[in-house]
Amino acid sequence: MNKDTFYFSHDYNAANDVKILFLRQKYGMLGYGIYWFIVESLAQSGGELPYKIIPVLAMQMQVEESLVTSIVKDFNLFVSRETTFVSERLLHHLSIRKSMSDKGKVNAQKRWGYRKPNGLPNGEANAKESKVKEIIPVNRLVIE
Repeated sequence: MNKDTFYFSHDYNAANDVKILFLRQKYGMLGYGIYWFIVESLAQSGGELPYKIIPVLAMQMQVEESLVTSIVKDFNLFVSRETTFVSERLLHHLSIRKSMSDKGKVNAQKRWGYRKPNGLPNGEANAKESKVKEIIPVNRLVIE
């Protein structure tokens, strides 16, 4: 797994949200899957995507561009800005995650400060030399 992969909370009853029900009524579970792909793409981009990325998203999902456009614009699942769209719920989650990260950094700084190493390690390395016997290839064996 990529070290930059993050989790975001997903309501276990999201499929029954009224907006999602209308989406599912029109496009079925295909629409629901496209919706979550869009949300994941928004999360990876910091919470905001330009409208001009819609053809690329459609290509990635191998669906018609008009379908992705409809899901972004027709169900009030995303908030439209001038040239971009966002998910307010996702933005809220991202701000909470950033706040927690910032607090963690401050607390780590309070706890540890800018400590420097105490010097060189004392003692010798504890790794031992391998005592595995050499394996002789079959073609080198001499049978008398």
